[in-house]
Amino acid sequence: MRSRLPPTKPFLGKKIDGYPNHVIQNLVGSGHNGHVFRAFDESTESKLAFKVVPFNNLAVDKDQQQVYLNEAKKANVLQHPAVVKYHNVVPYLVPDTSIKCVVFVCDYVEGKNLRDYIRQKRSDIDISFIEKFLLTMFGLLYELKQRKYQHGDLHAGNILVAISDFDMDAQPNFWVTDFGIRELTGSTADTNDYLHIARILKELLECLDYRDCGGCDRYVYNILKQDFLDRHLTESDTTIDPLACNPRALANKLRSLSDKYQTTTNETTVAKLTTPFDYPNCEQIGNSNLLLKNLYSDRLLGLSDIQARSNLMLTGPRGCGKTTVFRALSLEYLIATNNDNPNDINYIGIYYRCDDLYFSFPRYKLPKRTAALDVPMHFLIVTLLATALEQIGVWAKKYFPNEFKKKEEALVADLQGLFGWVQSGSPSEGQLATIVAKLKKERKRAAEKQRFAHVLSQPIKGYFEPGIMIEACQLIRNNFSFFLQNRPFHFFIDDYSHPKITQELQANLNRLFMHRSADVFFKLSTESPVSFARHDIDDKKFVEGREFDFINLGLRYITGKSNRLLEFLEDLFSRRFHEVTGYPIQTLEQLLGSKRRNENETARAFRKKKDRENYAYKETVAAMCSGDIHYIIRLVSRMVDDYGGEDALKASNAVPRIPPSQQHRSIRAAAGAFMESIRTLPGKGPQLTEAVTAFGNVAHSYLLYETSTNEESKPPHQASRIEPYGTLRLSDEAQEILNELLRYSVLIEDPRGKSSRGNIVPRFYLRRYLIPHFHLTFSRRDSLQLENHQIESLLCEPKTFEKMMSRGDPNQEDLFLDE
Repeated sequence: MRSRLPPTKPFLGKKIDGYPNHVIQNLVGSGHNGHVFRAFDESTESKLAFKVVPFNNLAVDKDQQQVYLNEAKKANVLQHPAVVKYHNVVPYLVPDTSIKCVVFVCDYVEGKNLRDYIRQKRSDIDISFIEKFLLTMFGLLYELKQRKYQHGDLHAGNILVAISDFDMDAQPNFWVTDFGIRELTGSTADTNDYLHIARILKELLECLDYRDCGGCDRYVYNILKQDFLDRHLTESDTTIDPLACNPRALANKLRSLSDKYQTTTNETTVAKLTTPFDYPNCEQIGNSNLLLKNLYSDRLLGLSDIQARSNLMLTGPRGCGKTTVFRALSLEYLIATNNDNPNDINYIGIYYRCDDLYFSFPRYKLPKRTAALDVPMHFLIVTLLATALEQIGVWAKKYFPNEFKKKEEALVADLQGLFGWVQSGSPSEGQLATIVAKLKKERKRAAEKQRFAHVLSQPIKGYFEPGIMIEACQLIRNNFSFFLQNRPFHFFIDDYSHPKITQELQANLNRLFMHRSADVFFKLSTESPVSFARHDIDDKKFVEGREFDFINLGLRYITGKSNRLLEFLEDLFSRRFHEVTGYPIQTLEQLLGSKRRNENETARAFRKKKDRENYAYKETVAAMCSGDIHYIIRLVSRMVDDYGGEDALKASNAVPRIPPSQQHRSIRAAAGAFMESIRTLPGKGPQLTEAVTAFGNVAHSYLLYETSTNEESKPPHQASRIEPYGTLRLSDEAQEILNELLRYSVLIEDPRGKSSRGNIVPRFYLRRYLIPHFHLTFSRRDSLQLENHQIESLLCEPKTFEKMMSRGDPNQEDLFLDE
C-alpha cells in the first residue's frame, strides 16, 4: 500500500459537499490507494459510490481540483456500457481528523469485484462466464484503441461482476472502474491492458476443473489457454501474430469457437496439419508433442551450442525457433515422443516458460526489505524443482525402476532436511509425489505473499535463497547417481524478456541464472539483446564468455554457411509436405526450383532494369531468412496461395511448380506487407518504419550509383548493414529507437564487428526479409559506414538523413516503382 489509509468509521453516516442527500452507509472495500463507500439517497432511492483517496496517495498537486476533474472526464468520454461513469471529484476533510482526501463520485454497481467473486463464488465460474468477460473486455479495448487511450491498471479488483436477481437468465455483467486513477496516484504499473487481461484470464481458467468440462467446453478451454493466454494476449508484436492487440479479431475468433467445435469430428484426435503451412510457430502447436516431433528439424543452426555445458543467453527474431528447440530438448518432450532412451540422453532438460512468472509477479518492483527479495526466487525454485522431480520420476520408473525405488525415500528425506521441513510421519511422506505436491503448494504461498512484500508488518519467513537450487540438484544427482551421475541439469527458461519480466525481477533472479556450476546450467531465451538485464541486485555485471555464452540465432542465419541454412529449410518443409496426406509437392525444390544466386549480377541487373525475376527460387527464400522461420513458412504459404493454392499445384507438372515471375511478385508483396506491419507496432512503430525506410532507400541509391572498392571487378556497392566508424554514442532518444529496432529484429546486431578504422564496433544488419522491398541484394560485403551524428540523424531525423546521404539525382523516379 502507498500509505496508511484513514479509519473508515468516521465516514459512516456522513455526507460530502454537493451531495446533501447522499449518506455514506457502508464500506464496500479498500484498495492500495483508498476506500470505496456506498452512499444512499432516501428521497430518490438512488445510490452512488464514493471512492476516498488520501492526498498523500496522490502524485499530483493536492490543490489542483481541475486536474482531478480532467482525469475523471476520461472515463465519461468512453461510450462502452461497461465503463463506470464519474459524477464529480471533490476535496474532503475526514471528520474529527486532519486527514485531507479527494472523493471520486461514481455510479454505484450492485455487485462484487472480480477478485472477491473468484474467492467467494469460484464454483459459479464456467466457460460461458469467461467468454462473457472476454467479449466485454474486447469491446472496451476496441473503443480504447480507436481513441488512442488505455486503462493502464486493469486487475480483478477494479472489475465488477453484477448479476441481477431479476434477470431471467442470471447472466453476469461486467463493469470497469478506476479510469484515470493510475495517472493521479502516479502508479508505475505496466500499462499493457492486454497483459492485464491475460493475467485475469489465467485466474479464471484456474477456477475450472478441466476433467469436469464437457466436449465443447474442453475445446474452448484449450483454445483459451493455448491461443488466447499463451499467445494472442501476451504477444505485443503484431508482425508475429495478426491477432495481437487486435480486439475485433480476438472477439471474432472467440465467437467462432462453438461453430468450429461442431465441425470437429473427434475432439481427442491428435493435432494434424490440413496444409503444410499450419502451425508456423511453436506456440500454435500447443501441447501436441507428437506434432512437434513430426515438424521439428534437428538441423537447426546453433543447436550444438545450445546444448553445450554452459549458461546461455539465446536471442533472435520472433519465430526463429527458440521455443521449439527448448521444448524439443526437454525431458518432458522426449518422454512424450518415446525418444527418451537413456543411451541418447546426455543431460536432464527441464522446460519453463516465463509467462507463468509474469502472471504471478506482474509489474515487479524490488521490495525495500531484504527478506522479501527471496519471494520470487522461492517461487521459481520450487516450480523448477517440482517439474524436474516429476519428470525424472516418470523417466526413472520406466528405465531404472529398481534403482529409483531403492533411493526414493532417501532423496525425499535429504530434500526435506535441506528445505528445513518437519516430517509429518505420514505413510506417503517418503514418496517423491508427496514432496512434489508440497513444492507446488509453495508456489501458491510465494505468489500470495508477493502481494504483501511491501507491507512491513507482514512477516516473511521460510523462502529459499538461490543456493538452495544448486544444493537440491546436487542431492538429486547424488541419490540417483546410478542414472544421473554424468547427466547435468539444463533448465531451459523461455521468453525471459523485459518489459514483461521486468528488469528488476531479472536482476533478482539473475542471482541464480548466472550462477556457474558443473552440474546445473541455465539456458535463457529472450526476444532481443536489449531485453535482458546483464546484472543482479547487487549490481554485479555479467560478462559474456564468463558467466554466460551468447547466441543470436538471427546473426547465425545471416552469417552462416548458405548450404547449411538451405539444408535446414529443405528438411523443415519436407517434413511439412509429408505431414499432409496426398499433398502434390514433396520438396522445396519441386515447388520453387533451384538457381544459384550471383549477387553482383543481380545488382547490375537492377542498374540496367533487367531481369524481372531477381527474387525467386529456393536459394532466395533461404537468403531471406534471418532465423525468422515463422515468416519463411508464411512466405512460402503466400506463394502457394498467390499461385492458386493446392488445386493449382495438382493441375500442373511444371518444375518449378510456381513460375519464378510469380515467386518474385509474391516475395516483393510479402516484404512490403512486413514493412507495413512494422508501422503498426505499439509505441514507436511509425518512427521505426521511417528510420528503416531511410536506410533502405539510401542503400538502394548506393547500389545504383556507387561502386564497391573491395573487389577488382568493381561491382555495384551492395550494403545491407550499418557500420559505425567509431564507438557508438547516441542521445537517449536515438538509443531508444535503436533498441526498439533491435527488440523487434528489424535490425540484427553483430556485436563483434570491426570498423574500417580498426575499432571493435557493433554492426547492424537489415533484416533479410526486408531486402526485396528495397531492391537490395543479399551480399554481406559492403556496409553503410556512418559517423555518430549520421546514425543519430538516421534514427531521429530519417528524412534529413535520406536527403543528405542519397546518391544520384534525388528527384529521379525510382527504377522499380512500376512493380
